[in-house]
Amino acid sequence: MREWTVAAALCVATGAQAEDAQVKTLADSLTLHAQLRAELLYEDHGLETREGESKQPTTRMEVQHAALKLDGKLNESTDFAMRANFLRPIDPLDYGFGTHWFNKMIGWSFGKMKVIQGGWDNQSLDSAHDVHVAGTYYGNVIFNEYETMTALHVRAAGMLTVQVLNDKVMGRDALASWNNSQHPTWIVSYKTEFGPISPMVSLGSYDDNKSRWVDAGISTTMNGLYATLDIFNRNHVVRYRDANNDNVGKANVATSITVYASYEIKGAGKPWFFFSTYDDKQAEDKDLNLEDRQYNTTKGPAGDFTYDTWDDNGQVVGGGFDLLALGERWVPYLAMISRSGKFEDPKRAGEPESKSETNVRFGAYASF
Repeated sequence: MREWTVAAALCVATGAQAEDAQVKTLADSLTLHAQLRAELLYEDHGLETREGESKQPTTRMEVQHAALKLDGKLNESTDFAMRANFLRPIDPLDYGFGTHWFNKMIGWSFGKMKVIQGGWDNQSLDSAHDVHVAGTYYGNVIFNEYETMTALHVRAAGMLTVQVLNDKVMGRDALASWNNSQHPTWIVSYKTEFGPISPMVSLGSYDDNKSRWVDAGISTTMNGLYATLDIFNRNHVVRYRDANNDNVGKANVATSITVYASYEIKGAGKPWFFFSTYDDKQAEDKDLNLEDRQYNTTKGPAGDFTYDTWDDNGQVVGGGFDLLALGERWVPYLAMISRSGKFEDPKRAGEPESKSETNVRFGAYASF
């Protein structure tokens, strides 16, 4: 984590170039952007509270995002985009890809791109620096946010996209997975527009084509209002061995509903609201000793409970205000986020315990 003074220094360094740098190279056009997000974060640590123990609230300053974007056109038919993340020096490339359009209808991309998963709530390419909250589902999507892939795009009464990327094994136990070799898998997505209404649906496969997920979402933009509704459903088929030592597949079914709404008051600000639920119904089978649990079981490497990523039973509610009076390039904000769920009681194994926490974020995000 960085301190607020680092944010101030970076703002001064980039503030001298208030306009996007236009650089002429072998490319037809090229644009360089700088992105920054820094905030004061208050956490009450309600999720970490134990019976008979108190966890003191904390307040700290941190830089959460600092990146450089480069995008443009190599020629009339070929676009490219890339972003480097300064806060991840070991692997700084968030994304980097090119797209060639053979005609007005068919295009082809190759590189590290955003995976189409999570519906409209997870589709903004530049979401890292201006989004204040993520639902529990976000930590349970199948792939990383960006993956190396190739993609086919077809403009036909909307946009049909087929992504081909490396298959992924889910779960820590390799014996419970079906995938035992390196090979690609696929994601198909279609989105279109009906005036201000934009529906989208996507279907993805993983774990040797045994498990799949479906996203269905709708977004609307009208008179300053922007709103999205997404429904996520995932069937993760786990491999078990029955009494005859044969492979048996049982599906854990995860569902999530996410709602976001904001309203832009021109020249003033943007109030917004966020709500998201997530639940994973585990397979039930008496012969395999399986039953649906009603709580999270996420634990860290040392076996302690962790609350960064949940695997079941979570709800997130958020609201706030982005101040637009200073322009679109420098936006102060205030956000309040509440997370709640059920977790395994540390003193009563197998029993659920309800917990919640509240965080307050005050900061600014910028794009120069």
